Amino acid sequence: MDKDIIIPLITGLFGFSGTILSAFIANRVLKEKREIEKSNSLILKLCEQIEAYYSLSEHCLAKLEDISKSSKQTLKIKIRNEIEAKIGLRPTMTASDAKVIKERISKNLSL
Repeated sequence: MDKDIIIPLITGLFGFSGTILSAFIANRVLKEKREIEKSNSLILKLCEQIEAYYSLSEHCLAKLEDISKSSKQTLKIKIRNEIEAKIGLRPTMTASDAKVIKERISKNLSL
């Protein structure tokens, strides 16, 4: 083969393979971005649920306080201890904690 044909052919093949590699990488990055967005959306929903359950627990504690004549704090400690004994996890996250996480995730999504 002629030298004038081989060099452009090799250059073209390298350019073509670079284009294919770039397309593959771009596709992979796009898929990863979608997965991260789905995960962040789920985290936001979970944080909202934590806030809702925290409000529910505060409401129930207020009702129990009236019935049992124990303070809300005493009831909260007792219930947390029972939950920890039952499932091995101590519920400690507050609505404020969930709100901070939600704000961080929302801020990252808007970037």
